[in-house]
Amino acid sequence: MLPSPRVYATWLGLLRICTGAFWLLHGITKFTSSDRYMPPNGFMPQHVQESLQTSVGPYHDFLANVVVPHIGLFAELVRLG
Repeated sequence: MLPSPRVYATWLGLLRICTGAFWLLHGITKFTSSDRYMPPNGFMPQHVQESLQTSVGPYHDFLANVVVPHIGLFAELVRLG
């Protein structure tokens, strides 16, 4: 016999609350410690440079020709996203 829909809804609600709290806790640091994340010395530029070394094809071209010249904009978009 399967559990009632109320049991499923309760567990799903708890899972969504925990997931939201996890995302919120990790997202807040992007705003309170933006110097660790934003250009020129933050995580985002370092991550893009590492990705440039390991990527190939269209993704590499996109990183090199679009993201790197506009790293500040992309870092802000990722932070807001």
